[in-house]
Amino acid sequence: MTSIALSRSLNRLKQPLENLGYEVFIEDEIVKPVDIFIYSNSENLHSLQSTMQVLNSTFSSNIIDPSEYRGTLLIDGSNKSVEELQYIIRNRAYSPIL
Repeated sequence: MTSIALSRSLNRLKQPLENLGYEVFIEDEIVKPVDIFIYSNSENLHSLQSTMQVLNSTFSSNIIDPSEYRGTLLIDGSNKSVEELQYIIRNRAYSPIL
């Protein structure tokens, strides 16, 4: 199951993403490495840096199989619909490669 962490300011996306079958955490609830982190570009840079520190320490403190970990995709969720986010998550890309 794909795990997603959200910036607190994007809490409104939690339920719709859970309804699509994703495991969703708010940034201060992260307890394991996540596949996707959706942040808001309108938040200050310090907030994103703090979250990156949490992601790094969570990865370091949890033993996972490195062959199964693909990294955490960072997505700016500002002004994106759930459908746009789902496309990005499924394709791990912001736009199709032409």
